[in-house]
Amino acid sequence: MRKYGRQHAQATKRKAGYDTESDEESRKRSKPAPAPLPSPTKIPRDLSQIFDELTAPVSPSASPGKVAKRMLGRSKTESSIESGDSPSSSLSTRTPSLPTILSPSASVSRPAPPLPLPTLSFSQPSTPKRSSSSKRTYAGKSRSFLVALPVEGTTEDPTLTRESYSVLRERWGIDISEDDPFSSVASASNSNVSTPSASPKKGKSRRPAINPLKSQSELKHKGETQRFLDEVGYLLEGMDTDAGAGLRRTSALDIANHLGDVEFSRKAKAADFIGQTWDAFMETDIGTGADKLYDIIFTFFAAVISRDATSLTDVARRSNLPSTSDSSDSQFSATLFSLLNRSNDPLEILDSEKLPDGPLRKIGIKKNDSTLLKSIHSSIRKTSLFPRHTPLSTHLLVTHTLCALPPTFLSTTHLPSLLDSLRSHLHSRKDIDTTRNLLRLLDSYLLGQWRDDQSRELLDDARGEWLLPGLVSFAVKNETALQGEDCMDMILRVLVSLTHGDEKWCGQVLKHEAGPLFVMRTIARADSLRHEKAKVKREEESNIEEADARLLDRLCLALALFTNLVQEVHEAKDVLRDLLLDPSCTACLTRCTCSQPTSALNVLVQVYLHQLLPVDPQVKPELDPEPFAASADASFLLGHLSVLFGLLMKGSEDNQMIILDRLGGQRRERIDGMVENAAELAAFYAVISGRDQTEGLESRIEREGSKGEDVAKDVIKFLMELRNS
Repeated sequence: MRKYGRQHAQATKRKAGYDTESDEESRKRSKPAPAPLPSPTKIPRDLSQIFDELTAPVSPSASPGKVAKRMLGRSKTESSIESGDSPSSSLSTRTPSLPTILSPSASVSRPAPPLPLPTLSFSQPSTPKRSSSSKRTYAGKSRSFLVALPVEGTTEDPTLTRESYSVLRERWGIDISEDDPFSSVASASNSNVSTPSASPKKGKSRRPAINPLKSQSELKHKGETQRFLDEVGYLLEGMDTDAGAGLRRTSALDIANHLGDVEFSRKAKAADFIGQTWDAFMETDIGTGADKLYDIIFTFFAAVISRDATSLTDVARRSNLPSTSDSSDSQFSATLFSLLNRSNDPLEILDSEKLPDGPLRKIGIKKNDSTLLKSIHSSIRKTSLFPRHTPLSTHLLVTHTLCALPPTFLSTTHLPSLLDSLRSHLHSRKDIDTTRNLLRLLDSYLLGQWRDDQSRELLDDARGEWLLPGLVSFAVKNETALQGEDCMDMILRVLVSLTHGDEKWCGQVLKHEAGPLFVMRTIARADSLRHEKAKVKREEESNIEEADARLLDRLCLALALFTNLVQEVHEAKDVLRDLLLDPSCTACLTRCTCSQPTSALNVLVQVYLHQLLPVDPQVKPELDPEPFAASADASFLLGHLSVLFGLLMKGSEDNQMIILDRLGGQRRERIDGMVENAAELAAFYAVISGRDQTEGLESRIEREGSKGEDVAKDVIKFLMELRNS
C-alpha cells in the first residue's frame, strides 16, 4: 500500500507539471499580435532577460535533431518593420533572427514569430549602440538576436554579407592548377573580387580555357619529386650554418656520394636538389680555408656534377649572395679558383705518402679528421672520375671542373691564379693530369674564349722568366712518356697561340737551346709513326683511327709552330737549315750528337714525299672511304708544307737549292706541284673566311682564315715567279 501510494503521488505531480506546462504554451499561442513600434522618443525596452522565458534546450543526439534542422532552415528571417515619420528612424543594417528553441514536448511544425525590436532616432543614420547588458548568442555577431536591421537606401555592412562559393573559389584559386601558365593572368583579374559585395561575374578571370586535369605522367613526376625531397631533406638540414662542423662534413659527403649514382643524380636534377646543395655550400663560407676537409668535399661535389653539362651550367649561373648578384663573374668559378693555389693539400699528401699521418699532423689534420679524409679519398676512387692509378689531389678536382665549365663563366681576373698554379706544376713535373688541365685552361684563354677583354701583359712578363722554359722543359721530359702525350699536344697548342703574330715570342723560342730541336723531333716522330701505321692493315691494330688522328693533330701543330717562326723572324730560315738531327734518335734533347745527322730541311722534304701516296681511281668513295679520307689529310699536309717551303725559299737561295734538289724530278714540275697544293690550301682558307661575308658573323677563326688565305696567295705568287725565272 505504501509503495502504491508513493507511485500515485509521483504520477500526480508529473500530471500537474504537464498541465502547468501546457497552460504556459497555450498562453503563448493565444497571445495577441504585437503592438506597433513605439515612437522614437520613447525609451527602448530592456530585452536582456528575454531568454529567461525559454526552457532549457534539448541535448543533441548522435544524429541531427529537430532543433538543429530548424536552426539550419531559418538562418535568416525577415521581420516586418513599420517606418516612422522621420527618415532618421530607419536602421542601417539587416539582422537575421534567432530561431526559437522549444521544449521537447512542443510542436516543431510551425516556428514562433520573432519578437519586434524598437527603433532609436539619431541625428544621422548609423548602427545603433546596444546596451551593455545585451548578450550574444552562440554564433557570434552574424547570428545575434540583437543585431540592428537594415533599411532601404543605406549601405550594407560588408562583414554581414556572405560571399558565394564561386567568388570564394575564384579568390583563393581553388580551380587553378599549380602548373597553370595563366596563373598570373588569373591573379591580376581576381583583383575585382576584393570586396565581398562584388558580383561573381566581375571576379571571373579571363584565362583561356584549359584542361584542369593533369596527366598521369605529370602527377607521377610531381609525386616522385616531392617524395625524393622528403627523403633527402635531412641531408640539406645537416648542412645548415647552425649545424656542427662534423655534421656538415658528413651530410655534404653523403650528398656527393649519392650524386655518383646515375638514378639519384637524375632525380636530384629534376628536383633542383643540386642547386639547393650549392646554396647550402655558399652559406657556410666555402673556399675561405677555414675548414680544409669541407673544401675538399666541395671540390668532390663539383667534380661529380661536372659529368652533366646542364647541371654544371645551372650551378654556375646560380648565386645566393646579394653582393654578387650584379657581378659579371660566376661565384662558382670564383670559388674554384680560390682553391687552386692552396698549398699543403691533405688529399695529395694522403695519396702520395706511404705513412701520411705525420705530414697530416704538421698541417693541422687531427686523427679523427684523418679518418674522414680517408673516407673522402675512397669515395672519389669509387666514382671512377679518373683512371685507377691517377694521383688524386684537390687541384685535380678543381681543374677537372673548370675544364668542363663553359669558358664564358671564366673571367680574366682569375688569370694570375691560373699562372701561379701552372708555374708550380711545371716546376714540380709530378702531376701530369693537373698540368694538362691547366694548359687547357690557358689555351682557351689565348683563343679569346674567356669573359672580358684579354690582356697578355702577364704572359709577356712571364715569357722569359719561367713560362717558355717551363713549357719546353716539361714537354721534353714527357716527350716519350705515354701519359705525357696529351700534355705535349697542349704545350704545342699554347706555343702556337703565343707565337702567332708575336715576334718576341718567336725569337725566344728560336733562342731556347732545346726549342727548335724539340719541334723538329716532334715532326719527324709523328710522320714516322703515321707512315708506319699506313702500312698496317686495319684488322691488325685497334683504335687506329683515334691514334692516327692524334698523330695528325700533333704534326699539324708542330708545322704551324715552324710556320709562325719563319713568318715573324727572318733568321729562322738559317736556324732551320743549320739544325741537324737524327729522326730515329730519342736521346739527344738539346743538341744532336749522333753519327749521321741530317738537316731539318731534309726532314721536312721527307715528310712531304710521304704524303704523295697514290689512290686507286677505280675505288669509289662510298664503298671504301678510307683511302679518300687519307687523301684529304695528305692534301692538307701537302698544302701546308708547300706554303712553308715557299716561305723558307723566299729570300734564301741556299734553301731553294736544298729543297728543290731533295724533291727530285723536273724543276718546273716540282714547283707546279707546290703551286697546286698551295692553291688548294688557299681555297680552304677562303671557305673559312667566306662565312664572315655570307652570314654577317665575325670570329677569330674567320679572321685567321682570311690571313691564311693572304699568306697562301703571296706564296703562290712567289712560286710562280720562281718557276718562270
